[in-house]
Amino acid sequence: MASAAVGAAAGLAVTTLISLSLGFAAAAFSNTWVDVTVRVLVMVMSSTPSFYLGIVLILIFGYHLAWLPIGGTGDPRDLAHLIMPALVLGIAEIGHSTRLLRVSLLDSL
Repeated sequence: MASAAVGAAAGLAVTTLISLSLGFAAAAFSNTWVDVTVRVLVMVMSSTPSFYLGIVLILIFGYHLAWLPIGGTGDPRDLAHLIMPALVLGIAEIGHSTRLLRVSLLDSL
């Protein structure tokens, strides 16, 4: 139960940090190449299934490059086991949060 809460909190942190930066960039540079790039990137993030993204990240970063561990929970002080699950959980929600933030900022500006 505690590891699930830590994973969910890490996913929320990834979502918040990335969606805030992408949303502000898309709203600040509205109708430019930055806005179009962010919108395409966000659409790809929203439409990619989490189970597929998880398998692809495991194959790339865990198996081929061996940068991150493939399984296990590891030492609680070691954050290497938390990076990949946080990214997979966060990327699924980044698309929705970024689009909502961009539209809200453009309405208020």
